[in-house]
Amino acid sequence: MTETTTSFQSSWTLAEAFIMDISSYQRLGRNAWMNGNLEKYFWSFEAIIRIMFGMLTDDEKTTASKMEGEILGLLKDKDNKKKELSAKLKEYDGLVMTLIHAHHLDVPPKRDRTKLVG
Repeated sequence: MTETTTSFQSSWTLAEAFIMDISSYQRLGRNAWMNGNLEKYFWSFEAIIRIMFGMLTDDEKTTASKMEGEILGLLKDKDNKKKELSAKLKEYDGLVMTLIHAHHLDVPPKRDRTKLVG
């Protein structure tokens, strides 16, 4: 029984660390967005995709890679098409959030927000 409990606790600790990493990159990306640093925003969300890469299906990997290529092209473009880049980044953000939700890496909000516990 102790071995099962220890295994569960270590699994939970790894899952918790995994979710904390994703949360940290989300926070970093959102702060970059608010400061107008679109490149840092992209790289923060691209890091989330790399963290999740092992659990993504081939179609999800292909979709993410294609969108990343388009965004990198816009970032390298010297014409500075901020509106187009911003729209593509919002689309990429939506993809990342969909993947987080699809793979159950999001934490649902508490149902009763009046209670302090549970």
